[in-house]
Amino acid sequence: MADAPPAAPDGTPAAPAPKPPKPLPRRESQRDRDRVQRNSLSEVEETIKRIGSHRGIVGVLIANGDGIPLKSTLDDQTTLKYAAFITPLAHRAKTITKSHDAKDELTLLRIRTRTNEIIVTSDRDFYLIVAQKTSFLD
Repeated sequence: MADAPPAAPDGTPAAPAPKPPKPLPRRESQRDRDRVQRNSLSEVEETIKRIGSHRGIVGVLIANGDGIPLKSTLDDQTTLKYAAFITPLAHRAKTITKSHDAKDELTLLRIRTRTNEIIVTSDRDFYLIVAQKTSFLD
């Protein structure tokens, strides 16, 4: 019984010693958050450049879930057109896929016309839209 805590003067067993508090998680400084954001922005820009460098690519567009363009290599008018028309269409296709089979998820949407092909992929919050000429595909 050498391991038992010593008894209090009135004969009741003493409470075990409290455990030391856990260290608080390190809070990120604003500088750390800015560095991470700069790194992720540079990664996004590098990815856009890499995709845009392929033969036949007309433009690359990143839009948020509401269809607001965030980054684009297209002119302003075309960017707004693609964002306004393609993001609701992709959202609807996502919804239809989910309603058909709850376990399934839309990962890629291809829309092909005589002159262009539009490829849309989505994340939880963003849409990546790539437009390319179809003459390079055939």
